[in-house]
Amino acid sequence: MCTTKELLALGYPVYVLADGVSSCNKEEIPIALRGLQHAGATITTSESLMFEITADAGSKEFKAVAGLIKQSKDMTREAMSTLCKI
Repeated sequence: MCTTKELLALGYPVYVLADGVSSCNKEEIPIALRGLQHAGATITTSESLMFEITADAGSKEFKAVAGLIKQSKDMTREAMSTLCKI
């Protein structure tokens, strides 16, 4: 298994899902994300990545993803507020 920085050094594009990052010390999360971004990683969210992967807003896949995101918006908001507090 490779770390983000190892993958970047090998030339791979790396996407880090901010809403999937945790730490015993919540204050460390934004510092770590800034460091990874500075190293070349793209910091994004699971929602943004899902829309980017499905790309075409007219496709059935995009509409299915949009429906899932709408259904889970309250859980996502709660998770983001818990994981991404500074």
